[in-house]
Amino acid sequence: MAPRISLQELGFLSSLALIACLLQVVEGTERPIIGILAHEIDNKPPNSYIAASYVKAVEASGARVVPILLSRDEQYYMKLIDSLNGIVLPGGDALATTAGGYFEAARYIFDYSRKLHAQGDHFPLLGVCLGMEALAVLSNEDHFNNETLDGCSGLQGIDLPLVFRADFRDSSLYKDLPANVEEILRTQNVTANYHSWCVRPDKNLTLPWHFLSENIDGDGKGFISSMELEGPIAGIQFHPEKNAFEWQQKHASFEDGLIAARHFYDWLVIEARKNNHSFKDSKEEDAYLIYNY
Repeated sequence: MAPRISLQELGFLSSLALIACLLQVVEGTERPIIGILAHEIDNKPPNSYIAASYVKAVEASGARVVPILLSRDEQYYMKLIDSLNGIVLPGGDALATTAGGYFEAARYIFDYSRKLHAQGDHFPLLGVCLGMEALAVLSNEDHFNNETLDGCSGLQGIDLPLVFRADFRDSSLYKDLPANVEEILRTQNVTANYHSWCVRPDKNLTLPWHFLSENIDGDGKGFISSMELEGPIAGIQFHPEKNAFEWQQKHASFEDGLIAARHFYDWLVIEARKNNHSFKDSKEEDAYLIYNY
């Protein structure tokens, strides 16, 4: 006669099996490190900088920062991506044609991030302003053509609400957006815009970007203000880091503006915790961290 197992014992064994499965499936880190791409000064790499506001925003969301330098070879960027848990492509002013510059580095980062995603590796990439524009440009078969972006006016130093598309929650970026933050983003001028180029809603990018929100420029033309590609790769045309950390310009530094801005870097760090990329040891990690600069 087969031995009998009580319902209590069966429940205990089922719990153990579930825990074992979760331990096998869930991989991640509680000590995420985010890379921030440097930006050339006067379009003359390797002379470069990283605005402190990006570093502060990432750290405020619970991650450490590694600067990603310009004028390096592809192996350098691949090595860093394999060691980091996510990357920010920040805003600024860079030429797409500058050899060894921002766009060249962004291409290495974008291409390798997509390769990892195709292999099932959860690696988040957030493009902010110029970073989003770079992602759009790099998404066309003919990199750096003049047709991806369109000039737009009236968007230098203006804060706007977001006009979400109907399916905006069908995305990694907004699926868990709290209702109160959605209301702030919809109804208040809390997204800081500083750009002269736009991705238009009718722009057919080669890659299948999901356009999530739109806004209107000074000429009454629509432009895309947030978008996402195949999981945790997202672009936002505005600057969430300015609300709390840049005071030379006047932005939405009131309470609701700060709450809304936090969502985007919080999202990046939450997604970054879902992979287990790391440096080979603490000594190598310490050598790359931004505390050395």
